[in-house]
Amino acid sequence: PAGAAAPASGGTTLTADDYLAIRALANTYAYGLDTGADKGNLYASVFTEDAEFHGPPAVPGGKPFDAKGREALRQFALVDRGSAYVRHFMTNHLIEPSPEGARGKVYLLVIDIAQGNKPTSVNMGGHYEDVYVKTPARWRIKIRNFFRSKSAQTLKAEADAASAQTR
Repeated sequence: PAGAAAPASGGTTLTADDYLAIRALANTYAYGLDTGADKGNLYASVFTEDAEFHGPPAVPGGKPFDAKGREALRQFALVDRGSAYVRHFMTNHLIEPSPEGARGKVYLLVIDIAQGNKPTSVNMGGHYEDVYVKTPARWRIKIRNFFRSKSAQTLKAEADAASAQTR
């Protein structure tokens, strides 16, 4: 709850300001990734210098996504799409105190907004599981793990990949 401090097993307490600051990370993450603002630096700024981000392969049979360090994460967000580009929607952010600072889960929905003759569609969804730490500057993400949910597009990609392997 954002209105009250909550103690953790390690004695950590989060204030209302802590909850708001951690939730702001999700907003900055999505905006920074979608826009590539400040040459990827806005996106990278939500992570600690030694952050880790792990996720499943983007395509069936591909390599899992493993980025370590803020510079690797900045490189991931280098595509400059402009401030009007919207794709990542974050919601239902659960934040709990932990010995490290805080842990959280946040839902993700990636929507491809209609452009040209292409209709709007749900690209994918899933959730993140995070470890947040409070640095001298502000709260940041230290570890982020992404868990993709099945969608019509991921099922189609898997079927297409399986079909290509049997040809």
